[in-house]
Amino acid sequence: MVRPFTRAAFLSVLLLGAAASGCATAGPSVVGYLSLRGLEQDLVLADTHAEWTLSGDKKQLEQLDRLVDARVKVYGRQGGRRIAVRSFEVVEAPDGMVPFVGQLIVDQSGTRVDEDASGTPIYLQGEDLRRLRSLHGARIWVTGSVVGAQTLLIAHWGVLLPPTPTSTPYR
Repeated sequence: MVRPFTRAAFLSVLLLGAAASGCATAGPSVVGYLSLRGLEQDLVLADTHAEWTLSGDKKQLEQLDRLVDARVKVYGRQGGRRIAVRSFEVVEAPDGMVPFVGQLIVDQSGTRVDEDASGTPIYLQGEDLRRLRSLHGARIWVTGSVVGAQTLLIAHWGVLLPPTPTSTPYR
């Protein structure tokens, strides 16, 4: 039986993992939806009351740029309507589901995401496995339905950071 991974179940796992990893208390944060605005296509985080233009570390901004329409929690230094991003968490993927986020690993045991918040390996199943196998070492988000212990049937996924040239796929 395929059971959708409920938000409540995921949040309890996420909060336990975040508390264990220390990211639950990483300082001031803002939660909102990401979008691109203006001629310069600035990356903007908006909640129900305000909008902030995001700046900061290029690697963090590159990942956030790939999460347009996602709901994220951004940690960083605020100044006026700008946030200098230090780190972030994906609260809701662009498809509206709560994602697993982590490094994609392809080895003898299968294709999995080693989840950032807890380090838990989440094994993946589904039609997109062939495409994912070529991305060994990438940082990705993935959503879907739980089909077994630590096993997810892929609904949607996206690359946050592409694999490095030194991360070769398992053959």
